[in-house]
Amino acid sequence: MITATAWRRATTVLAALALTALPAASPAFADTAATATAAHRALPEPSPVGVARGECDTREVTLARDGQDVVQNEKCQAVSGTWVSPYDDKTFTNAKDLDVDHMVSVPATV
Repeated sequence: MITATAWRRATTVLAALALTALPAASPAFADTAATATAAHRALPEPSPVGVARGECDTREVTLARDGQDVVQNEKCQAVSGTWVSPYDDKTFTNAKDLDVDHMVSVPATV
């Protein structure tokens, strides 16, 4: 049986091996990445309705942003709409069937 500690050690070792196998980034890539990061940070932060008042959580804001024809109730919950998965192109019409992924770009973690 693999314990949580053994699993973490194994994934750490595999990650370290993968990093040593990768070639160094070219200066052109570094310039492109720096430009893209600067452009991203210059974008204004969206201000969805309800968030300023603390009514909507991140999930509801994301569902409203990424869906089509999204209708929200007085509690900011998505009660109807259409969402298309970017991973497998499946279409969903019930927000309860969706998980919201929280992704952070690498430059934001530095």
